[in-house]
Amino acid sequence: MLDSQGRLWLTARIRTPNAPAYCKAGSTNPSAKRFPIDMSVRQLAMYDPKAKKITYIDTCFDTHHLMFGEDANNTLWFNGYDSRYLGWLNTKMFDETHDALKSQGWTGLILDTNGNGKRDAYVGAKDPVDPAKDKMIDDALYTAAPTPARSSELSPVQIRPRRRWRNVTSCRPRRAILHAAWMSIATASRGLRSAAATLEASTGASAPVR
Repeated sequence: MLDSQGRLWLTARIRTPNAPAYCKAGSTNPSAKRFPIDMSVRQLAMYDPKAKKITYIDTCFDTHHLMFGEDANNTLWFNGYDSRYLGWLNTKMFDETHDALKSQGWTGLILDTNGNGKRDAYVGAKDPVDPAKDKMIDDALYTAAPTPARSSELSPVQIRPRRRWRNVTSCRPRRAILHAAWMSIATASRGLRSAAATLEASTGASAPVR
């Protein structure tokens, strides 16, 4: 992923899977206090072609796909391969401080089941739903894709063809919460077929919609 300075950001294995102590239980890191991480197999690297230099950045969370958000901090968002966490790096802060720990954060997947628009106390993934609380989701994100229309991240969930989670950040990643947005594949399919039929009728072109 290229940034506005022409630097290349990419996922990379830079250490053994055992995470540093500051990622684990007992750490003072705000994200580790809520969601301690013991292992991660892939971290982050950045190549600056002007300086011809590679900088390695140790993330507590696993990295897989990465995508820049459209915010003042040039936040770089990550999903991990089969990971239950959504991670981010404040690249503006990292450029200013070169402090990887201070510049990164992550969250578990918390569903806003009580519908009040903010993160509250939540029950575990295997616990029954409590209408007064939020709920942790035991699932994995395939990617994190920012939407420029608002200050949020749209993160499709892996192996969930009828469901998407929208991670609402409001530019405050540590308070990230999740909302469910249901999408009917049947409805989408009918819409595509209708559009294809209109295209074929008006232009004579055949659109391959199955």
